Amino acid sequence: MEKVLITTREMARFLRISTATIDKYRKRGLIPYVRLPNGQVRFEQREIMKWIEEKRVPGL
Repeated sequence: MEKVLITTREMARFLRISTATIDKYRKRGLIPYVRLPNGQVRFEQREIMKWIEEKRVPGL
């Protein structure tokens, strides 16, 4: 299965939060990400979906 990588901006739009918040989560180790060989940050879509499920409040 092919990995789908998304940018910080795409991630912020998806979660409906600011890119600054995404960066803060990433720097604190709160959200899974990958760093490409050129230094850019990307988020693997499948890992983000798992992360969201893990953070979901039961009953919602």
